[in-house]
Amino acid sequence: MTQTKQKSQTEKSDTPFLGDKYIRVSVRWFIEFFEANDACDNITVQIENERVAKGAIRLLLRSASLETRAWAIKQLLAVYYKYNRKNKLFRTHDYLNMICAEMRLGISKEVVELVIHEVVQRGWYGCAEDMICKYAQRIPTEEEIMTLVDVYVNDFGSSCTETQRILISLGQRYLSQKKVSEIQEKIGAFDKQFNDDIF
Repeated sequence: MTQTKQKSQTEKSDTPFLGDKYIRVSVRWFIEFFEANDACDNITVQIENERVAKGAIRLLLRSASLETRAWAIKQLLAVYYKYNRKNKLFRTHDYLNMICAEMRLGISKEVVELVIHEVVQRGWYGCAEDMICKYAQRIPTEEEIMTLVDVYVNDFGSSCTETQRILISLGQRYLSQKKVSEIQEKIGAFDKQFNDDIF
């Protein structure tokens, strides 16, 4: 009888406080609200609307099942892809930031890998390794590390010694010495061209 009671309590704690159907409808509404907010001419109102929409989605997902959280992240990714195609830098940054924040609640491995792929493609070296190890529960692949390096060396908007150190260190932890040398060569060539363009 005690075991039955304990099992019942466990099952109850795993049950979403709000119904998944309600959560899905609400999340979809707030995503549409978020998108429609682009048309707002008042930047102050736009920022406040975004804050409310993000907060509401995060609150809803706390009460969602694993399946519904995965569904919601896919919905957010779909909008992210759309903004990415339109080259809306700040919108894609906002959406991916929001998606990454929700991963701590737990989502399926399939969706984790989708998010990590986008993080790597954007060159977010500062959080990529931690996300891969923590959420995908694996080490970064050679392709992922080299993509992070390529994103950095193909952006001539800025040069950062600390970023270079992090990328080389990342290679040293997971790749062969041959690949580490390749990273150093790429960064060296980038530095030379960057400095030549400035001076």
